[in-house]
Amino acid sequence: MSGFLTAVDDYLNELRVARRASPHTISNYHRDLKAVASAAKARNILSWQALQANDIRAIVAEQHREGIAGRSLARRLSAVRGLFNYLVAH
Repeated sequence: MSGFLTAVDDYLNELRVARRASPHTISNYHRDLKAVASAAKARNILSWQALQANDIRAIVAEQHREGIAGRSLARRLSAVRGLFNYLVAH
């Protein structure tokens, strides 16, 4: 999972320094991205680059069934989208 977390750390550092995101945003995004990375790893997906749209849909559906609130899932998707945009730009 270290490949996942290295990208997450780089992205969160960008949010913290360049975009001056609040500590709460950083904390929430870290938790959300870690949860998605863990779910991806459980599906034998070992990098963000290998994660496909259908994988994300399946992960979100699974987390919804586990009782994660809709707003939390929306924030989680926002965090993933932001990370992907960051990875494309860098």
